[in-house]
Amino acid sequence: MKVSSAIIKPLHRDESGASYLWQCLDNNNRAVGDVKTGTARQIGQYLNGKAGILLFDASDVVDSRVKVSQKQQKQLSQLLAFEIEPQLASDITQLHIAGHVVAGEDVAVAHLDRSLMVAAVNDLEAAGVAIKHCYSEGHLLNARPDHWLLVHNPVTDALTCCWGENRYCAVKSSQATMLIDTLLSGCEQPGNISVLTTSTEDAVPIKAMLDQKTTARIQLETGEHVSWQWMSLEEPVRAVDLRQGEFQAPVRWGQKIGWLRMPALAAALALTTYIVATALSTYQANRQFEALQLAIEDSYRQAMPQGVLVDAAQQLRSQLAQLTGSPEGAGLLSILDQVAPALADIQGIRVQRLNYSAGRQELSLSVSALSNEDILSFNDALNAAGLNARTQNITRQGESHLAQFVIFATGVS
Repeated sequence: MKVSSAIIKPLHRDESGASYLWQCLDNNNRAVGDVKTGTARQIGQYLNGKAGILLFDASDVVDSRVKVSQKQQKQLSQLLAFEIEPQLASDITQLHIAGHVVAGEDVAVAHLDRSLMVAAVNDLEAAGVAIKHCYSEGHLLNARPDHWLLVHNPVTDALTCCWGENRYCAVKSSQATMLIDTLLSGCEQPGNISVLTTSTEDAVPIKAMLDQKTTARIQLETGEHVSWQWMSLEEPVRAVDLRQGEFQAPVRWGQKIGWLRMPALAAALALTTYIVATALSTYQANRQFEALQLAIEDSYRQAMPQGVLVDAAQQLRSQLAQLTGSPEGAGLLSILDQVAPALADIQGIRVQRLNYSAGRQELSLSVSALSNEDILSFNDALNAAGLNARTQNITRQGESHLAQFVIFATGVS
C-alpha cells in the first residue's frame, strides 16, 4: 500500500489532548485502508514526514456565496471580510474567512471559528504532520443538483444537506424540516436523495420527513464514517481551501529540494553572479544615458533659450511634429511646400509677415502686391495647389496693395 498523505478530521479535545479521525491516501488522493482514530502524535509517527489534509465537520464551517468583480478578485483575500460582514451582522474578528473563485464573479466563501484552525493546525504541525490543505467536509461530498446528500452527525446532532457541487448547509436536526422546505422552494427538485447516517434508527425519521416533502427517490446508507465514502479529493479539488491568509501553508524547502540541494546551490551561485553582472551593466548604461540626456538638454537650451525645459527629447519631438505634421494633419513644412510654388509664379507678391498655429494647423500670411489682380491670382494659385486659402483685409498703402491670407491644408477648416 503506497501512502502519500492522509485526511485528518478533529473529533474532540479533552484533558488528555485532541483526538482525530484519519485515513491514508494514495498518490491520487484516493482513500486506502481503514478509517482510524488517534492522536496527532500517533498520526505523525505513522506518516513519518508525509503531508496531511485537514478536514473540518460541515457544522463547523459556514458556506456562502458572494459576487466580486473580476478586477477586484486580485485583492480577494482583503475583500472577503467586507463582503461577508453584512451577512453575519456580528463581530468577525474571531473568524477565519477563506474564498475561492467558482466562475466569473461568483466566489465561494467559507468561514469558521479561528480558534478551531489554530488548535488543529498547531497540534498536527507540532507532531510533524505538514498540513498542506484544509477543507470543510461539506465541500468535498459528491452531491449534484439532481442527487442530494443528507448527512447526520450523531455526536453534534447536526444535519448537513449538500444540494450541488460545493454547496451545503448544516443545521441542528430539529431544524431539518425548515431547511428542506427552503431548499425545495429555491432549488431544482432532485431525482434522488441519499441519507447517510451511522444507524437505521437515525435514518428512519429523516426519510419519513422527506417522503412528506418530495417525490424524490430516497436511499438510506448506514455505517460508521459512511459519509467519507462519498468524499472526493482527486485533483483538481474545487472546494474552498481554508489553508490561506494567515493560515497559508509555509514553503517547506527541505522537502522540495531534497537530493537536489547541491545542484540548487550551484544554480543559485550562477544566478547571483549573473544578477551582479547585469546590475553593473545596467548601472553603466544608466550613467551613459544620464550623460546623453544632459548633452541633449544643453543643446536644446542653446537653440531654445526661452521657455520652460521639462523633457528636452520629448519637447524636440513635439516641435518637430509641429513642423512636419502627423497622419491626422499637415505641418508647417508641408503647407510651405505648397505655398512656395505659388509665390514663385506670382512675381509681384512679397511676404511681409508669417505666423503658424500648430493647434489649429493654420498659416497666417501677410503679403504686399502691385495690384489686386496679383492678390487674387495668388489666392487662386494656393487653392489650385490643394490648400484652403481665404483672403482677408485687402487694403492699399501708397503704391502697394496689402492682404492677409489664412491658409489651411485640405480637409482642415
